[in-house]
Amino acid sequence: MPPETVPWAADVGREDDPFEEFNRAMGAGRIEDPYPDFAELRRNGGVMKADIRRLMGLDDDAAIDESDMPDVFTVGSYEGLCAVLRDGRTFSSSGYAEVMGPVLGHTILEMDEPEHHAYRNVLKQVFSRKAMTHWETEIVAPVINAYIDEFIGDGRADLVRQLTLPFPMTVIADLLGLPREDLTRFHRLGIELIGVGINWERGLAASQKLRDYFAAILEERRRAPADDIISVGQWAILAGLVGARLYEVVFNWDYYGRFPAKILAVWEGGLAMHGGLIVGPLVGVVLARRWKIPVLRGLDVAAPSIVIGQAIGRWGNFFNEEAFGAPTDLPWKLYISPPHRPPGFSQFDFFHPTFLYESLWDLAVFVVLVLWLRRRLHRQPGGLFFAYVGLYSVGRFIIESVRLDSFWLGPFRVAQLASVLGVAVAIAGLAWTRKRAAARDRAERGDDVGVTKSGVPAP
Repeated sequence: MPPETVPWAADVGREDDPFEEFNRAMGAGRIEDPYPDFAELRRNGGVMKADIRRLMGLDDDAAIDESDMPDVFTVGSYEGLCAVLRDGRTFSSSGYAEVMGPVLGHTILEMDEPEHHAYRNVLKQVFSRKAMTHWETEIVAPVINAYIDEFIGDGRADLVRQLTLPFPMTVIADLLGLPREDLTRFHRLGIELIGVGINWERGLAASQKLRDYFAAILEERRRAPADDIISVGQWAILAGLVGARLYEVVFNWDYYGRFPAKILAVWEGGLAMHGGLIVGPLVGVVLARRWKIPVLRGLDVAAPSIVIGQAIGRWGNFFNEEAFGAPTDLPWKLYISPPHRPPGFSQFDFFHPTFLYESLWDLAVFVVLVLWLRRRLHRQPGGLFFAYVGLYSVGRFIIESVRLDSFWLGPFRVAQLASVLGVAVAIAGLAWTRKRAAARDRAERGDDVGVTKSGVPAP
């Protein structure tokens, strides 16, 4: 929704009204017939050399030094436009940097091939058909309708001031999630920035103000995306508990099928870690995508919390006298009371405390993630989570071989099969996230990357 008043309304009549100055410079009040130019474009096959004097709003006989000015062309056909964008040797957008570079920096607007192609492939996902449909129905249409509602009852309107210029800037603000109370300021600074060719000093000042404004917003969002992440985490934890119980019930159906009332008796034990680790993160990913939280960063945030939660949760096995291993006489042996000993082992008093082994392993994984890997994988979103999956799976595979209460799938322990799959997922995930991070780093450095046939920047 637009602000309560149209931006710049308070500036009307002021000498420093940036909109009015920009409007006049763009030819407000000047009446021109474009059709002769269109006819000439058709005669020239859709390409016509532009008149520098006319572009600058000067008289036809005005004296200008054209020696330092590049040739400028107007392209009026789809085929011509494609030729221009694909022929970086003949045509260039780099001239745009001379005007807008000082206020925008190095952007895709001034890039030529192959750099433009590489960055275009990075950005095109944002402009997919699905994304554009969402923007149209959820953002663009409501903004346009709201602006029209502001003046429809007046019977007249200054469409440029009241619609065509403020509406795209409002859409941009909404896409960026800017606070509604900042919208009027954002509009004014935006106009001052794109009017840098009209008022150089004011354009540069607006660029610096916008930079500082966005730097503060980015810092805050990077520092405290807490509310949304906590909400996702809460739902993921609940889903993980459900998944852990379902996993237990499915692979122990011989018992729960005969005693269905026991399915909900979680206080008696029976939460399978692998079930929680499958369902919990999946629900977290779905919610993170829906709520526009960076999925890979969110998984990285969650990984240390998940594994320390596992380390603590394993002590529930101690109190329930479950998840223990084979009989042993080792100094750290665990006494299991007769009612909790499995069939065939009633003559043994002491067993391997496999719950303790896994708890200590999880604690070690937590320390490695937090004190060593988090810093090294900071620029590799998702890397910390996949490292957790791999490390946990290695420990679980080894510890599972000692346990007496494993679920079996033919001759294989289900938990070990899941652990093997976890290691495979971890290796593939680490390779994938590393490749993504390397491509991003090359793009940030502005390297001249090539493009593969699939459109992905080549390594």
